[in-house]
Amino acid sequence: RDRAGDPVEASPEFHRCVTQPSGSYCDQLASWIGPFVTLSERLGATRRVVAASVFTTMSATAWLEKARDLLPNYSPGFQRTGSKSVFAVSDLASIVFRQQNRVNPPGFQEAVVRIDLLEGVGRIAFGSYRSPNFLDAQQLIATAPAGTALTAPAGTNEIPFQAMLPASAKPASGYPVVIAGHGRSGSRLTLPFQGIGQSMAAQGYATIAITAVGHGLGPEGRAVIREKNGTITELPAGGRGVDADGNGTIVAYEGCLSLSNSIGLRDCLRQTALDLAQLARAIRAGMDLDGDGASDLDPNRIYFIGVSMGAFYGTLLSAVEPAVSAAVLSAGGGSLADFLRWSPVDPFRSERAQMLAGRTPPLTFTDSYVLRYQPVKVSDVPGAIELHNVFETWEWIQMSGDPLAYAPHLRVSTLPGVPIKRVLFQTARGDQFVPNPVFSASVRAANMREWILLYRHDLARAAFPQMPANAHTFLTNLGSPPEVAVAMAAQQQAARFFLTGERCSLDEPCIPDINDLLRPIFGRNLFETPEVLPEDLGFLAP
Repeated sequence: RDRAGDPVEASPEFHRCVTQPSGSYCDQLASWIGPFVTLSERLGATRRVVAASVFTTMSATAWLEKARDLLPNYSPGFQRTGSKSVFAVSDLASIVFRQQNRVNPPGFQEAVVRIDLLEGVGRIAFGSYRSPNFLDAQQLIATAPAGTALTAPAGTNEIPFQAMLPASAKPASGYPVVIAGHGRSGSRLTLPFQGIGQSMAAQGYATIAITAVGHGLGPEGRAVIREKNGTITELPAGGRGVDADGNGTIVAYEGCLSLSNSIGLRDCLRQTALDLAQLARAIRAGMDLDGDGASDLDPNRIYFIGVSMGAFYGTLLSAVEPAVSAAVLSAGGGSLADFLRWSPVDPFRSERAQMLAGRTPPLTFTDSYVLRYQPVKVSDVPGAIELHNVFETWEWIQMSGDPLAYAPHLRVSTLPGVPIKRVLFQTARGDQFVPNPVFSASVRAANMREWILLYRHDLARAAFPQMPANAHTFLTNLGSPPEVAVAMAAQQQAARFFLTGERCSLDEPCIPDINDLLRPIFGRNLFETPEVLPEDLGFLAP
């Protein structure tokens, strides 16, 4: 019955559609609903069908699985870069990333790469490989029905990388290797040089990195390497940003994060995950980085660490790539729509407002959504329901590239041919970029509550109030001494997780306790596995 108490009835349009179908949709609807209509007539008028629809579901992982299965058709084509591709860390004077920020004519800006955090790293090797390119000129991947075969693209991209090799002696099978996934606005020349390379080298692991789709600014960028003897070598930096809006400039992550349409991060995350799967194939095929005739990386010990957006595409990679056996996902989560919904900081706040203002009719963001485990909320804000529907639709459209859709396949529901993965989830209390409910949603989807470490930034900041309110970058924040202590401890935890995981069973988290490194500084434990996932925002005051 309707709100007035009257029996609901089929609309004339619906009745004509199922009794006199005149199109493909009505034909399908009539064929499906026919048996129910016949049954309702036998049971009497009280069982009449008054509304129905026919729809198809979407398999979120189907495209990436099919694209991965096409990789054997493409030779990785590994090659060393330039006339000199391997540099001893002890010989380095500086590395400058000359980033392309303008086109026609090209313009550049310089960023100094930190080389002071390479203790334990012996050499840095530069190379490239080729990966199939599914992106079109608009940086989008063509939609394909989940039940049909995927057409292999003709084009490939050359993907530059650099590998950091430990100073310790190389094992007979090569160094075990950790793929490092940078975050938003980063590149392959950021995360490994923010302590990750030396933290992994301390445990005997090499670190290898590429630049994600749409990042690193323009493709004409160069890495300028100056050695202590005065020799200067310029190598391609591998920028993958594009001038998407045609204004002659290339800004951070232009060509990936697009809030002007409903696609958002979806396609750049899928293409980046596929590029990393191809990198794993290149490693397994053998990489002789220094030209001595022997492979330098162990093809059977490949791991992943990613922070922020790197944890987004790292979730996709870990779910679909069999060769990556363990991962550390730091400050990540899903859904992508919810991370945009809850984040209170720029650029997400302004980009969110711009996206909603550009709709017809325009919408204004009003925080009337309810968090998990909260009481029933009656929203009387004008436009609130329309706003909720926009976010729900946006979430659905992005789901084929959303970490939330891939999280169940890490362990509890693995995809065909992909083994169970060991995954350590790291997050900080009060993260303002990827808020705690977004992180918790992915952990809950993965059903891996005992595999998480919550960094209590609220407790750390109580001891050192000068620490920033937003702890999103706790893994790589090398600012004040307290922040450095937290970052180095979290990085050591990640490296030890890979090491202990090689001795523990798949059912044992074996998460290293690094509180002993922080207790003398902060006077208490800062990393914990909470009994209950954090479902509130927990933002700290500025």
